[in-house]
Amino acid sequence: MDGGAAHVPTLPLPTSPADARTRMEESLKRSVTIVFWYKPHSAPIRLHEEVPTFPLLQLSQFPQLVADLALSPTSYVDAYNPRARTWEQQTVSAVCVVQSEQRLLFRTRMSLLQGMADAECPDLHDEIALQQLPPLSGGVGKRVAPSDAGPAPPPPKQPRTEPAPPLPTPTPESESAGSSSSSSASSASTRAGISKRSSVPRDLFHHFMPPAGAALPLPIAHASPPPLAKRWPNDYTVCELAAGFRTMDAVLTSEPGVTQRAAFERAFGCRYVKSTVCRHRGVWRRAGRELRETYERMGADRRAVWTVFLRQVEGGTMRTDQGQSKGKGKGRGGGRADRPLAGEMTVVMAPQMAQMGGAAPSQPSSSSLLPRPRSPAVRGPIMGSLGPPPPGFDPNNLRQFVPPVEKSVRPSRATTMRLMDSDDDKAEPSGHLGSVRPLSTIRRFKDSVHDYMPFGPEVCAIIDTPQFQRLRHIKQLGTSYYVWPGASHNRFEHSLGVAFLSNLMAEHLQQSQRELGITLRDIKCVTIAGLCHDLGHGPWSHVWDGQFIPRALPGNKWKHEDASDMMFDTLVRENDLELPEDDVAFVKALIAGDRTKCKDTEKPFLFDIVANKRNGLDVDKLIHSARVIENEICYDIKDANQIYELCYTRFSLHKRIYNHKTAKAIEYMIVDALLSADKHMHFAKDISNARRFLYLTDDIMTRIEATEQPELEEARAIFHRVHRRDLYRCVDYKVFPWAEQAMCQSYFTPEAIVDAAKGDPDGGADPALLAELEPGDVIVDITKMHYGMGDKNPLESVKFYSKQHPNTCEKAKKEDISLLMPEVFGEVLLRVYTRDDRFFGIIQAGYNTLLKALGGGPSEDPLQSPPRSPTPPVFPAPSTPPRKTRPLSRVHSAGARLLSLGTTPTPNTFMAVTKDFQGRAASPTRRKSGKRERDAEKGESPPKKKAKPAPPPTDDDLEF
Repeated sequence: MDGGAAHVPTLPLPTSPADARTRMEESLKRSVTIVFWYKPHSAPIRLHEEVPTFPLLQLSQFPQLVADLALSPTSYVDAYNPRARTWEQQTVSAVCVVQSEQRLLFRTRMSLLQGMADAECPDLHDEIALQQLPPLSGGVGKRVAPSDAGPAPPPPKQPRTEPAPPLPTPTPESESAGSSSSSSASSASTRAGISKRSSVPRDLFHHFMPPAGAALPLPIAHASPPPLAKRWPNDYTVCELAAGFRTMDAVLTSEPGVTQRAAFERAFGCRYVKSTVCRHRGVWRRAGRELRETYERMGADRRAVWTVFLRQVEGGTMRTDQGQSKGKGKGRGGGRADRPLAGEMTVVMAPQMAQMGGAAPSQPSSSSLLPRPRSPAVRGPIMGSLGPPPPGFDPNNLRQFVPPVEKSVRPSRATTMRLMDSDDDKAEPSGHLGSVRPLSTIRRFKDSVHDYMPFGPEVCAIIDTPQFQRLRHIKQLGTSYYVWPGASHNRFEHSLGVAFLSNLMAEHLQQSQRELGITLRDIKCVTIAGLCHDLGHGPWSHVWDGQFIPRALPGNKWKHEDASDMMFDTLVRENDLELPEDDVAFVKALIAGDRTKCKDTEKPFLFDIVANKRNGLDVDKLIHSARVIENEICYDIKDANQIYELCYTRFSLHKRIYNHKTAKAIEYMIVDALLSADKHMHFAKDISNARRFLYLTDDIMTRIEATEQPELEEARAIFHRVHRRDLYRCVDYKVFPWAEQAMCQSYFTPEAIVDAAKGDPDGGADPALLAELEPGDVIVDITKMHYGMGDKNPLESVKFYSKQHPNTCEKAKKEDISLLMPEVFGEVLLRVYTRDDRFFGIIQAGYNTLLKALGGGPSEDPLQSPPRSPTPPVFPAPSTPPRKTRPLSRVHSAGARLLSLGTTPTPNTFMAVTKDFQGRAASPTRRKSGKRERDAEKGESPPKKKAKPAPPPTDDDLEF
């Protein structure tokens, strides 16, 4: 079915035959042939049409064709891609680029998921054979007629746009050795359709011929040679790939909705294979800047081919399918570089040919691309040239023609990752973390607070290390998880959030204040510091460095920041991360908040982001308000109340959650178990060994419980008590002023409490229990609570600016913020615990004795209301322990010396119990489990159940 006469464009009448001929030639140049398979097993429609928008074409430009085929603008059709040699799906309204007199192949689809098979399309293979490869660069290509057995139809005539390539002049040797038939066959094969690759500079190749005397093969009459398609990326130069990669990045950045596949096909015009594209883009990013620039400056020089560049970057062979086998014959493609395989073509570049004494042809002819016969002396097919191979040519040792690789640019290992580039010191705006990089290089981490957090390859290279992944097994809030089940997050996601906020803060300052000169290197270092600031935390976070290490290693001043430095050095060294020494020192100084640990040229305000020693305001939610004035991060005065609320929230969380009395009790139980186990396992000394410190996580509890050694029985028993909720009990607590913390530490000691409890044997306590009481049964916990700057107002260390004066800063006065702020911003919370419930009342009595003796005895205050009488629900009302008849000289003297409190401390009546109290008091708010318990509390006896009436006797029960 031929539709060639379906529509003929109407042309204006020419004024002369010459004008008519010119118009017809121009119309022919803008014409294409549409071959459309509209029904299975039916001949296609062949429609020759002029394209008014040449070279851009839409099927919807032919309304009659669309209407007859019942297509809509959103209908899907199959379009044949001659370069990829595959069918692609597109809509009728899709735009494509066509060539002059090109044959376009289409076929209908029932739906997007259901189409026609090749076997259902008659004459499909003939039409595909007529397809020409679109040119790689500018210019209008010509179709290549197939050289099958039958007579080929002549191609439509058109004006010649370029001279025909000259035929090769045979040498005397080839004329004597070859026959006239072979020469004519060679010319016929040349004229049959060997297309020229316009984008490849031919004058840089030199091809070898077989030895003299070898006969040329006759061309195969039933098949034409395939078009010389350009393979990606093997046949591309580094300059071409670099330009394509930059085009992809520009498309992905300017059009967020475009996928990487679409950007790649737009940039290179060839088939997209995700694994191949991602691998070679990674090679390009991983290469050094100097190496990339060197190969790009070489332009189209074939010495700058991508395979050579790949070898220098990955340290392998020139083949892109060998991975990391390095020619050892193992793995995929191993040993391929030793000799050419059957069917491969050996290409030797002109510079190497000149070095061997051969002369490279200045203008190779098209016949030099014809296949030559194999020679017995040469293994594998060789591409021809105008002369025999040079003396000493060994096809089994092709590495002699590979350009030498400089050892200075080859990385030590294939997995080396550069965290800094030479252009990172340029003060250019980088935009948001995820907007300056192609989408394919960004990984996004889903966070419950910040939603999706994007990170680039440098940050991800640090995340994907054993040293950082260790943080997954360390709870951020330590033992708070045992009280608050929702406090299950760990140091891993906390560090990701700090890195995300640190990056936002640094980029905000860079974009809002260009005069600061913040470089990409500064942003990277701040982000890495935020990511790695908690690498040195031990099991249960601050329990390890705050309680366990001081008791396990007395006198050791170790802090988790010291371990962070150690682990960061190990992370960079053992994971092949390239980071200059100055940058390593800068990151460590940012983590510690100490400018003295790095060069003096670093920007001072950057130290206020990760670890702010000036006012305690690290990365926070007030990023939009931050501004650098006088080398210090300042905030808008309108946000002063938010900063105060931020500081108060910190104090509230520490008092209510982080230092909950039950969480503290579990902390002391864990520390006791670790101290007992460390006597035999000696893991406390691992804090100075980075390789062993890697395995110090919260899992140490499980490791101890899994043991069966009798030496660890005590530790296992304590952990078992934690699981059974048989915890240490809080006996009493008291809040002291900030200035009395030193007094509390020296005055309230376990030994002093035990001595005070034993000072009066007739005080109502069980003498046997009193004799068993030891200082090891008492725990005195002293915790400092503050707003972030000790007992000082944190707002006094923060400078503010205003909209009217954005470049000047000063401290705010109290009346500029609020008159309701407290006068005191720090306090000391003292708690007394017992490891054995039996000593609960005795320990409390000894503590109250010390407390009353602290001020020289209770003072009478007529304005003070009488103390309430505690009445626990199931215990008798407690009585205050009587005054000691035998004075404690040590206690009285200490109280006289340390009397500096504003008011006389009194016992805590909310916690008061009797001396013989043991165990836990029942909570008055607990709902009774049943009516019997409620009646028993009221003193009522439960009603008796009525007896059921006996059933009437049956005949079986009667006795006769």
